[in-house]
Amino acid sequence: MLRCARALLKFSREHGHAAGALAPIQACISALESGNFSRAIEEFERMSFGGMGRFDDWFPPVVYEHEDGDYVWAVFEALVERFHRLFRTAAGKAR
Repeated sequence: MLRCARALLKFSREHGHAAGALAPIQACISALESGNFSRAIEEFERMSFGGMGRFDDWFPPVVYEHEDGDYVWAVFEALVERFHRLFRTAAGKAR
């Protein structure tokens, strides 16, 4: 969970996602680093996914010359999906 959250945060920062949208991810990371699992889940649950204006309603721009639009979008989707699945499972909400 920690590695996944760190990767999503790094990618999102480097590609210019709004800082306010990243605060819950940073809070999840801080909570996990300090061993406070329940707080990490609470911070995750503050995030909204799957709809207009939600965290994942964003198309990351290309920022490195080795990237293209399809690549950055696919990487972001993969990171979000993994983060969401891991944290939902940990919170006991997986289906």
